[in-house]
Amino acid sequence: MVDGVDHNKSGHHIGKPTVDIPPRKLLSSTKSPSSASSPRRDEKDYSYDTDADDPYAGDHFRMYEFKIRRCTRSHSHDWTDCPFSHPAEKALRRDPRRYHYTGEVCPEFQHGGDCSRGDKCNFAHGVFECWLHPNRYRTEACKDGKHCKRKVCFFAHSPRQLRVLPPPPPSPEDFISVRSPASVLSNKNNRCCLFCSHSPTSTLLNLSRSPSLSPALGLTRPI
Repeated sequence: MVDGVDHNKSGHHIGKPTVDIPPRKLLSSTKSPSSASSPRRDEKDYSYDTDADDPYAGDHFRMYEFKIRRCTRSHSHDWTDCPFSHPAEKALRRDPRRYHYTGEVCPEFQHGGDCSRGDKCNFAHGVFECWLHPNRYRTEACKDGKHCKRKVCFFAHSPRQLRVLPPPPPSPEDFISVRSPASVLSNKNNRCCLFCSHSPTSTLLNLSRSPSLSPALGLTRPI
Protein backbone atom coordinates (compact mmCIF):
# COMPACT_ATOMS: atom_id res chain seq x y z
CA MET A 1 0.00 0.00 0.00
CA VAL A 2 1.63 3.27 -1.19
CA ASP A 3 -0.06 6.68 -1.03
CA GLY A 4 -3.42 5.00 -0.55
CA VAL A 5 -2.95 2.77 -3.62
CA ASP A 6 -3.16 -1.00 -3.28
CA HIS A 7 -0.74 -2.18 -5.98
CA ASN A 8 -1.36 -5.84 -5.24
CA LYS A 9 -5.13 -5.98 -5.65
CA SER A 10 -6.11 -7.63 -8.93
CA GLY A 11 -9.30 -7.28 -10.93
CA HIS A 12 -12.47 -9.12 -10.18
CA HIS A 13 -14.08 -9.68 -13.58
CA ILE A 14 -13.77 -13.29 -14.71
CA GLY A 15 -13.57 -14.58 -18.24
CA LYS A 16 -10.74 -12.42 -19.63
CA PRO A 17 -7.52 -14.40 -19.06
CA THR A 18 -5.59 -12.16 -21.45
CA VAL A 19 -6.46 -8.94 -19.61
CA ASP A 20 -5.00 -7.97 -16.26
CA ILE A 21 -7.42 -5.55 -14.62
CA PRO A 22 -5.45 -2.68 -13.06
CA PRO A 23 -5.39 -1.94 -9.38
CA ARG A 24 -8.25 0.44 -8.62
CA LYS A 25 -7.28 3.31 -6.39
CA LEU A 26 -9.45 3.52 -3.32
CA LEU A 27 -10.44 6.91 -2.08
CA SER A 28 -8.56 8.04 0.96
CA SER A 29 -10.64 8.00 4.07
CA THR A 30 -12.29 11.32 4.83
CA LYS A 31 -13.01 10.30 8.36
CA SER A 32 -12.08 12.91 10.95
CA PRO A 33 -11.97 12.70 14.77
CA SER A 34 -15.23 14.62 14.94
CA SER A 35 -16.94 12.06 12.73
CA ALA A 36 -15.84 9.04 14.72
CA SER A 37 -19.24 8.92 16.41
CA SER A 38 -20.97 8.73 13.02
CA PRO A 39 -20.34 5.17 11.80
CA ARG A 40 -20.04 4.41 8.07
CA ARG A 41 -19.94 8.09 7.10
CA ASP A 42 -16.63 7.40 5.34
CA GLU A 43 -18.27 4.63 3.30
CA LYS A 44 -20.22 6.94 1.05
CA ASP A 45 -20.86 5.48 -2.42
CA TYR A 46 -18.63 7.87 -4.34
CA SER A 47 -18.97 6.34 -7.80
CA TYR A 48 -22.65 5.39 -7.80
CA ASP A 49 -24.45 7.68 -10.23
CA THR A 50 -22.37 10.72 -9.26
CA ASP A 51 -20.97 11.59 -12.69
CA ALA A 52 -22.89 14.88 -12.78
CA ASP A 53 -20.99 16.05 -9.68
CA ASP A 54 -17.55 15.36 -11.17
CA PRO A 55 -16.55 17.01 -14.48
CA TYR A 56 -13.84 14.38 -14.92
CA ALA A 57 -16.14 11.37 -14.45
CA GLY A 58 -18.30 11.71 -17.56
CA ASP A 59 -18.14 9.07 -20.27
CA HIS A 60 -16.69 11.43 -22.89
CA PHE A 61 -13.89 12.64 -20.64
CA ARG A 62 -13.01 9.14 -19.46
CA MET A 63 -12.87 7.71 -22.99
CA TYR A 64 -11.26 10.61 -24.87
CA GLU A 65 -9.44 12.82 -22.34
CA PHE A 66 -8.47 10.77 -19.26
CA LYS A 67 -4.67 10.27 -19.25
CA ILE A 68 -4.61 11.62 -22.82
CA ARG A 69 -4.80 15.40 -22.42
CA ARG A 70 -1.49 16.77 -21.15
CA CYS A 71 -1.46 18.10 -17.59
CA THR A 72 -0.74 21.83 -17.35
CA ARG A 73 0.04 22.03 -13.64
CA SER A 74 3.42 23.60 -12.97
CA HIS A 75 3.80 22.39 -9.39
CA SER A 76 4.65 18.90 -8.22
CA HIS A 77 1.64 16.68 -7.51
CA ASP A 78 0.53 13.06 -7.30
CA TRP A 79 0.18 11.71 -10.85
CA THR A 80 -2.01 8.83 -9.73
CA ASP A 81 -4.58 11.31 -8.42
CA CYS A 82 -4.55 13.48 -11.56
CA PRO A 83 -6.84 12.71 -14.52
CA PHE A 84 -4.41 14.19 -17.05
CA SER A 85 -1.32 12.67 -18.64
CA HIS A 86 2.32 13.09 -17.62
CA PRO A 87 5.56 12.14 -19.42
CA ALA A 88 6.68 8.53 -18.86
CA GLU A 89 3.48 7.72 -16.97
CA LYS A 90 2.43 4.06 -17.21
CA ALA A 91 -1.24 5.03 -17.49
CA LEU A 92 -0.54 7.23 -20.53
CA ARG A 93 -3.04 6.57 -23.32
CA ARG A 94 -3.31 7.19 -27.06
CA ASP A 95 -6.35 9.12 -28.24
CA PRO A 96 -8.63 6.50 -29.85
CA ARG A 97 -9.92 9.19 -32.21
CA ARG A 98 -6.44 9.77 -33.59
CA TYR A 99 -4.95 6.29 -33.28
CA HIS A 100 -7.18 3.55 -34.61
CA TYR A 101 -6.56 0.71 -32.17
CA THR A 102 -9.03 -1.76 -30.75
CA GLY A 103 -9.88 -2.54 -27.14
CA GLU A 104 -8.01 -5.84 -27.31
CA VAL A 105 -4.70 -6.08 -25.44
CA CYS A 106 -1.52 -6.21 -27.54
CA PRO A 107 0.13 -9.64 -26.93
CA GLU A 108 3.64 -8.21 -27.39
CA PHE A 109 3.00 -5.37 -24.94
CA GLN A 110 1.38 -7.73 -22.45
CA HIS A 111 4.36 -10.07 -22.30
CA GLY A 112 7.20 -7.57 -22.51
CA GLY A 113 5.73 -4.26 -21.42
CA ASP A 114 6.67 -2.76 -24.76
CA CYS A 115 5.66 -3.02 -28.41
CA SER A 116 7.91 -2.74 -31.46
CA ARG A 117 5.08 -1.11 -33.43
CA GLY A 118 4.69 1.73 -30.95
CA ASP A 119 1.78 4.09 -31.57
CA LYS A 120 1.09 2.38 -34.91
CA CYS A 121 -0.03 -0.80 -33.16
CA ASN A 122 -3.66 -1.75 -33.72
CA PHE A 123 -4.09 -3.12 -30.19
CA ALA A 124 -4.36 -1.57 -26.74
CA HIS A 125 -1.16 -1.00 -24.77
CA GLY A 126 -2.00 -1.61 -21.14
CA VAL A 127 -5.17 -1.91 -19.14
CA PHE A 128 -6.12 1.77 -19.34
CA GLU A 129 -6.12 1.79 -23.14
CA CYS A 130 -8.01 -1.49 -23.05
CA TRP A 131 -10.78 -0.72 -20.55
CA LEU A 132 -11.22 2.99 -21.32
CA HIS A 133 -11.58 2.24 -25.02
CA PRO A 134 -15.01 3.36 -26.34
CA ASN A 135 -15.80 -0.23 -27.29
CA ARG A 136 -15.30 -1.44 -23.70
CA TYR A 137 -15.81 1.35 -21.17
CA ARG A 138 -18.89 0.73 -19.03
CA THR A 139 -20.30 -1.93 -21.32
CA GLU A 140 -20.27 -4.37 -18.41
CA ALA A 141 -21.61 -4.25 -14.87
CA CYS A 142 -19.34 -3.71 -11.86
CA LYS A 143 -19.38 -6.63 -9.46
CA ASP A 144 -19.54 -4.28 -6.47
CA GLY A 145 -22.43 -2.26 -7.89
CA LYS A 146 -23.42 0.76 -5.84
CA HIS A 147 -20.98 -0.26 -3.10
CA CYS A 148 -17.97 0.33 -5.35
CA LYS A 149 -15.55 2.88 -3.86
CA ARG A 150 -12.99 2.98 -6.64
CA LYS A 151 -12.24 6.50 -7.75
CA VAL A 152 -11.96 5.37 -11.37
CA CYS A 153 -13.94 2.26 -12.26
CA PHE A 154 -14.21 0.91 -15.80
CA PHE A 155 -17.61 -0.68 -15.22
CA ALA A 156 -21.23 0.43 -14.87
CA HIS A 157 -22.88 0.77 -11.45
CA SER A 158 -26.45 1.38 -12.61
CA PRO A 159 -28.64 1.04 -15.72
CA ARG A 160 -28.06 4.74 -16.39
CA GLN A 161 -24.29 4.27 -16.52
CA LEU A 162 -24.44 1.18 -18.73
CA ARG A 163 -23.39 1.91 -22.30
CA VAL A 164 -25.01 -0.10 -25.09
CA LEU A 165 -22.88 -0.08 -28.21
CA PRO A 166 -24.53 0.65 -31.56
CA PRO A 167 -24.84 -2.22 -34.04
CA PRO A 168 -21.91 -2.68 -36.43
CA PRO A 169 -22.31 -1.54 -40.04
CA PRO A 170 -23.58 -4.24 -42.41
CA SER A 171 -20.93 -6.27 -44.21
CA PRO A 172 -20.95 -7.00 -47.97
CA GLU A 173 -22.14 -10.52 -47.15
CA ASP A 174 -25.17 -9.02 -45.42
CA PHE A 175 -26.16 -7.11 -48.56
CA ILE A 176 -25.80 -10.25 -50.66
CA SER A 177 -27.98 -12.14 -48.20
CA VAL A 178 -30.66 -9.44 -48.22
CA ARG A 179 -30.87 -9.52 -52.02
CA SER A 180 -31.78 -13.20 -51.91
CA PRO A 181 -35.58 -13.65 -52.41
CA ALA A 182 -35.70 -16.36 -49.76
CA SER A 183 -33.98 -14.16 -47.19
CA VAL A 184 -36.27 -11.23 -47.99
CA LEU A 185 -39.34 -13.37 -47.42
CA SER A 186 -37.89 -14.81 -44.21
CA ASN A 187 -37.02 -11.39 -42.83
CA LYS A 188 -40.45 -10.00 -43.73
CA ASN A 189 -42.28 -12.78 -41.93
CA ASN A 190 -40.09 -12.73 -38.83
CA ARG A 191 -39.32 -9.05 -38.45
CA CYS A 192 -40.85 -8.70 -34.99
CA CYS A 193 -39.22 -11.83 -33.58
CA LEU A 194 -35.86 -10.87 -35.02
CA PHE A 195 -36.00 -7.45 -33.38
CA CYS A 196 -37.30 -8.68 -30.04
CA SER A 197 -34.77 -11.47 -29.66
CA HIS A 198 -31.73 -9.33 -30.46
CA SER A 199 -32.52 -5.89 -29.09
CA PRO A 200 -29.97 -4.81 -26.44
CA THR A 201 -31.00 -4.55 -22.83
CA SER A 202 -30.47 -1.57 -20.54
CA THR A 203 -30.73 -3.43 -17.24
CA LEU A 204 -27.89 -4.83 -15.18
CA LEU A 205 -29.36 -8.32 -15.02
CA ASN A 206 -27.16 -11.06 -16.46
CA LEU A 207 -24.44 -8.62 -17.46
CA SER A 208 -21.40 -10.76 -16.78
CA ARG A 209 -20.27 -9.70 -20.26
CA SER A 210 -21.14 -6.97 -22.75
CA PRO A 211 -24.76 -7.02 -24.01
CA SER A 212 -25.27 -8.56 -27.43
CA LEU A 213 -25.52 -6.20 -30.36
CA SER A 214 -28.58 -5.66 -32.51
CA PRO A 215 -28.42 -7.08 -36.06
CA ALA A 216 -27.77 -4.72 -38.92
CA LEU A 217 -30.86 -2.72 -39.79
CA GLY A 218 -30.41 -3.56 -43.45
CA LEU A 219 -31.29 -7.18 -42.67
CA THR A 220 -34.89 -6.30 -41.84
CA ARG A 221 -35.63 -4.30 -44.96
CA PRO A 222 -36.54 -6.15 -48.15
CA ILE A 223 -35.05 -4.65 -51.27
